[in-house]
Parts: sequence; structure tokens; C-alpha cells
Amino acid sequence: MPPREVTFVQDHYYHIYNRGVARQSIFRETDNYLFFLRRLKKCAHDLNVSVIAYCLLPNHYHLLVRQDGFEPAGLLPQRCCNSYAKAFNKRYGRTGALFEDRYQAIEVDSEAYLLQVCRYIHANPVRHGLASQLGESGPSPIIPNGLACATASLSIGHSSRRTFRQLRSTATSCRRTLSDKTICRLN
Repeated sequence: MPPREVTFVQDHYYHIYNRGVARQSIFRETDNYLFFLRRLKKCAHDLNVSVIAYCLLPNHYHLLVRQDGFEPAGLLPQRCCNSYAKAFNKRYGRTGALFEDRYQAIEVDSEAYLLQVCRYIHANPVRHGLASQLGESGPSPIIPNGLACATASLSIGHSSRRTFRQLRSTATSCRRTLSDKTICRLN
């Protein structure tokens, strides 16, 4: 594989995503989502990475993270997804890769792009027809309609407190106006 083009730097934000091999499901039931979220929380804590927003859909995931320490944020999907894939394969008696390729990462290099990525992540269930509106309640308050999507309220430091307030406000605004299709659309 060619070397990764993204260099992970402390106090920078990244949009990290991946999907199942051949676009197959990587989450089959609620327990899968919950296990992944527990692994994500533990790995993020261990690596000193803040999860700002996430979306877990049946065949792919999106994470918006900030690298708070010196450990590269790219270790988060490696550690979380490797252990998740092993557990998934064991549970369902399968072998081989669960994810299509190694994760993708894009550095979020401006406040405007940070807000755009947050909108994109929150709108993903609607874009894929899994929800008619953002924040739609489903069979579980944790995993509505078999997916997980949230703006995480984890620790945010230094000058990004204002940005985090904007992210929360954007997510709320996105939920209110998504039915009008006026927000959360990428060109």
C-alpha cells in the first residue's frame, strides 16, 4: 500500500471513515454498535484523542476527532477496528477482512470545514435513507433505527471551546432544518 498522505499532529482535527468489505454490513445488531462504541471510547481515552462527532451506519462509519496528545489519531481506527473485526469474526464464525481497506483520513484544516464535516456526519443517516430526519427516535435511544450518530460531549480544550459550542449549535440547527434540506447538503 502507498504511504498515508495525512500527517497526524497534536491539536488538529481529522475526519476518519471506512466501510465494510464489498460494502457489506459491519454492524448486524445493536450489540455490535455498543461494542464498537465501548472500544472507541477506551481507545480514544488511551490515545488522548477527543471524539467530537461520530456516525455508525450498517456498512460504514464516520468519526470527527481531535488529536489532543502526541500519539497519532490514526492509531484510533487501527486499534478500535482491529479488535472490533476480531470480535465480529469470532461472533459470526467468519474469517478474513471486515473492512474494505485501511481507514481514510482527511485533515480538517479550517473552522468552516470543521462545521461542514460535523453537518455531513450528522446528515449521513438521512442521506442513506436510514432516517427521515436527524435525531429521529427509533427502537433504542442509544441506537435509533440501527445506527448511532452523535456529537460527543467529551473534553475540549483551549480555543476550541467556541468551535465546540458552534458544533453543538450546528447539530441542533441541522436537526431542526434537515427536513427542509437547507442544511447538511454537500456540493
